[in-house]
Amino acid sequence: MKTFILSIYLILFSGFLIAQNYDLNYYIGQAKANSPLINKNKNKLIKLDLQQINQILSKPVVNVEADVLFAPIISHDNNSNRFEWVSAGANNYTGYDLAISNGGQYQAFVSVTQPLFAGSIYKSFSKKAEISNLVNENNIALTNHEIEQLVSHQYILCLKSKNQSKISLALINELGRQLQILRKLVEEAIYKQTDLLLLQIEYQNYKLQYKTFQAEYKTNLLDLNLICGINDTNVVDVQETRFELKSSNLTRIISVDQRIAVTEKQLKEYNKLFDLYKFELSQAQVSVMDLKNLFRDIAAKKQENMLLKMEKQALINSYNYWNY
Repeated sequence: MKTFILSIYLILFSGFLIAQNYDLNYYIGQAKANSPLINKNKNKLIKLDLQQINQILSKPVVNVEADVLFAPIISHDNNSNRFEWVSAGANNYTGYDLAISNGGQYQAFVSVTQPLFAGSIYKSFSKKAEISNLVNENNIALTNHEIEQLVSHQYILCLKSKNQSKISLALINELGRQLQILRKLVEEAIYKQTDLLLLQIEYQNYKLQYKTFQAEYKTNLLDLNLICGINDTNVVDVQETRFELKSSNLTRIISVDQRIAVTEKQLKEYNKLFDLYKFELSQAQVSVMDLKNLFRDIAAKKQENMLLKMEKQALINSYNYWNY
């Protein structure tokens, strides 16, 4: 019997191994760090060195320009032919007229540039840079707000499917324990074999439901990673979170709280009834059909309670977004 219980436990957990634990802040941080819109606006921030601009505008700019013209000749003085870069005063020569070139030309210019109204120009640069920075910082803030709402919404979907899996697993474990009790009673001919078969079918239904919630959790987690720019296919355990309402208005949430309180009260009554059923089963005083129906009622009520709590978190996230 112990071997049977252990094998069930391993089957249930083999498809839902948890690698690491991450919370909502981790995913929001990753989404902001990987957001192309935020990175684009950060790169557009005007990083002007206003001190350097001030120096450029306040100090004169000195420019020096020079030209040199060489006028070489071929001198024929003293019955010889000599190439001269600069003539020493030849009388008989071939080349540029020395009377004009004087053997070469040299020009030099020094210019000094000083911007007028440098102070007002500097203020204009400074104001333009300030406005550009404010625009881009505002775009970043708005993008951050959008990311927080979007990531939080997807995170809630992950929590919903995770909690649905937990509820199903708890019911499977409890039903497995009742199956062991019923199997002994069938062996003692207190209950019929059909009773055992009926409860086993219900047990398989819960296992199938559990696997469905597992698959949904994995899908929601992959979508969360995609939104956040996380390249990871591992199944991790997202941590519970509690959203705080940033506004005191928000009537629908009060209604949800009231419904949550009602379902929790009902669950307490169901738990009392289930304890009685367990005792009566051990005494062969309750029908298996009644026990099966009670399991279904408890499962439905637990799912209802959990979905109401997730609805409350989604409403708070939505209200906080619109009241930004």
